[in-house]
Amino acid sequence: MSSKERRLRDTPTTAKPRSRRLAPTAQQFNDVKERGASYNKTLPRPELVQVVDFFAGCGGMSWGFAQTRQSGLAYDVLAGLDIDTHALATYRRNLEAKPVEQDIRDIASDPELLAELVDGFDPTERPFVFLGCPPCQGFSAHRKKDERDDPRNNLIREFARVCVHWRPDVVVIENVPEMLRGRYEHYYREAKSLLEDAGYQIAEDVLDLSQYGVPQKRRRSIVIAALDRLPTLPPPPL
Repeated sequence: MSSKERRLRDTPTTAKPRSRRLAPTAQQFNDVKERGASYNKTLPRPELVQVVDFFAGCGGMSWGFAQTRQSGLAYDVLAGLDIDTHALATYRRNLEAKPVEQDIRDIASDPELLAELVDGFDPTERPFVFLGCPPCQGFSAHRKKDERDDPRNNLIREFARVCVHWRPDVVVIENVPEMLRGRYEHYYREAKSLLEDAGYQIAEDVLDLSQYGVPQKRRRSIVIAALDRLPTLPPPPL
């Protein structure tokens, strides 16, 4: 047997798996920069989309939009509104947007109040987005034995009234699955009717957010309403 034949015989038929190359951390980038090198990627100046977050809590939705950047699009979160002082204190620490302590019912009764509360909000600058994640406790299946109708369930309709007045280009709503398919879903249906009568087209479904990168099994109602087209819910990437 020739030496070439021996090498072929001794060569494994299955290639070794290539090690996964991890993206550099922020510290590694800083270390490289200190050594005199640099990493620069120039993106075009993005179109800024105004965002106002109702029922903002500690700012989860605001944070997600603020951290989202496409090559030509970025979200400018102007404010987060809530009535929970402690939640807004957390919002203030985590986001540059202004926390506003105000009841949605006051704004629904006088929608122009929003322009006074939110610095920089200009409805003539399109597009802009309203986020609304109303309290879930009244809809949740965890209160099956509680027959009382939680008055907070009606807040989604108040939010819809604000949307009808200001006519944001897109409205995004998130809640527990029972908002769409539970015994109190009529509150959502009433809000949906208000939006549809105002010209909005709506996509809705219950999605498993673990398929979208959330590190837990979490099913949620997701609603997207848009003025100029029928929106689609994104397919799961995972």
